[in-house]
Parts: sequence; C-alpha cells; structure tokens
Amino acid sequence: SAVPRSANVVWQRFRVDASPAPAALRFLAAVVELFPAADVLSVFPLNTTVIANNVLAVFYGDRIDKMQHNSTIRRASRFVVAVLPIVGACFCSNFTRIVAYTGVLAIAISCIFP
Repeated sequence: SAVPRSANVVWQRFRVDASPAPAALRFLAAVVELFPAADVLSVFPLNTTVIANNVLAVFYGDRIDKMQHNSTIRRASRFVVAVLPIVGACFCSNFTRIVAYTGVLAIAISCIFP
C-alpha cells in the first residue's frame, strides 16, 4: 500500500490490538491528525494582518501611516487577503497539489525578492 504524502493522515487508520483501545492512544491519534489544522488556524490571523499591511505599503508607499489609521481601508484589505485563500481552497482542496504550488512559489519569491 502507498503511504499518503501527508503523514498525519496515516493516523486515521491507527489501531491497537487491545480492544477497546486505550483512551490515551485515541487521544494521541486525534492530536496528530488535528495538529496541522490547528496550527494553520492559529497563525492565519497573524499572516492575514502582516500580508494586508504589506499590500497597503506597496499601494500607498509613504502614505501608509495615514491609510492604516483609516479603518475602512485597513479592514477591507485584511478581508480581501483573508478571503482569497478560502476561495482558492474551494476550487482546489487537494492538499498535496496546494503544497506543491506554494512550495515552488515560495522558492521563486525568495530568489527574486531577498
């Protein structure tokens, strides 16, 4: 059998010979399965804020301080930055494909914009 690319998926079929499985092992399997999702959810607001501020800095340059005090522009930029990955996930839910594209893009960005 083939091993899935995402290692935490293997824990979905984790079984123990003892019946019923000890609660600690079931809890450990659940933690291993859910950790990547919890990690992404915990850092998503921070990434959204940082990327939105960077986008505002690109568009407004020297006027960035005035624009960050404008709550409408600040909230709109954060909303757009937060919604784009969610909409993208609606069209492509294959985790390995997403990682393949974002990995290549991250390398390209780090080479072009040091």
